[in-house]
Amino acid sequence: MKNLIGSMLMMMSLICYGEQWDSVVSNENDTVFFFDPNSVKKNGDLVQYWELTNFKEKLKSGKTVVSSSKSLVEVDCKNNRYRNIQVIDFEKEFGLGGIVNVDISGEKNWYLSPKESVSSVMEQKMCGRK
Repeated sequence: MKNLIGSMLMMMSLICYGEQWDSVVSNENDTVFFFDPNSVKKNGDLVQYWELTNFKEKLKSGKTVVSSSKSLVEVDCKNNRYRNIQVIDFEKEFGLGGIVNVDISGEKNWYLSPKESVSSVMEQKMCGRK
């Protein structure tokens, strides 16, 4: 248990160090999506990067309120698909305030990026396509 807590604290400190959030796109709900250019790592056709989402309309579940999420996303540029590796939800925008939820299980499934969707725009940015 101590190892898990230590690992999570280390991961959180790495996430917060040197972040530079560049706005990429917003959706019809005025939710804004950013990425940290310092976090982009390419390995062949795969690209991993940290994405920040600021929710215009806060996500609520009981007493829990989520204003933003940071996600480690992996994009498969060759096959136009993506998956979330880690997701961390926060009480305030820009990953500030208390941590509400942490999912470090690593998504196994890949998802296709529909044309003109947020995931498609992010994928184009990460894969260097227009």
